[in-house]
Amino acid sequence: VRPPAIFVNEALSRSAPPFEDFIELYNPNSFDVDISGWYLTDSRDKPKRFRIPDGIIIPANDYMAFDEHLFNAFDLHGGFALDPQGDDIYLLSANANGELTGFMHGFSFGSSDINASFGRYVSEDGAEHFVQQKAISLFATNTGPKIGPLVISEIDRKSTRLNSSHTVI
Repeated sequence: VRPPAIFVNEALSRSAPPFEDFIELYNPNSFDVDISGWYLTDSRDKPKRFRIPDGIIIPANDYMAFDEHLFNAFDLHGGFALDPQGDDIYLLSANANGELTGFMHGFSFGSSDINASFGRYVSEDGAEHFVQQKAISLFATNTGPKIGPLVISEIDRKSTRLNSSHTVI
């Protein structure tokens, strides 16, 4: 039996008060999903960094979040810290014995501004991206990609590539 899909939906890795680092998961299914014993990790090579405690159920079409006090506690459940310079986040399904059962979802992300989260964004072609968001949207639909400011990195004022029908400003 294939485990149901649960998505890594949003994460904050460079927090300042009143915020704390967090990882948000989203259940897109029309039924509740028990993720007890599943794993969160920041390394594909070490998939069992943090075991999700027993009794964690994500309701249908709803969200669940873990703050850094839980996944960064390094207690009986393991742990890891999100690197504010960029990191990875993966969710892996597991059975009651802690054996991985084949489902994995996650992303790599880069450095961000302070208190700027990264979130799952599905583009028009159906591709998933994990991009900096306009605003933190914990327990709600992501706000969408932050765009700008525009940075001009090169100016070619003597271009020979333009024909006479173009105006260069």
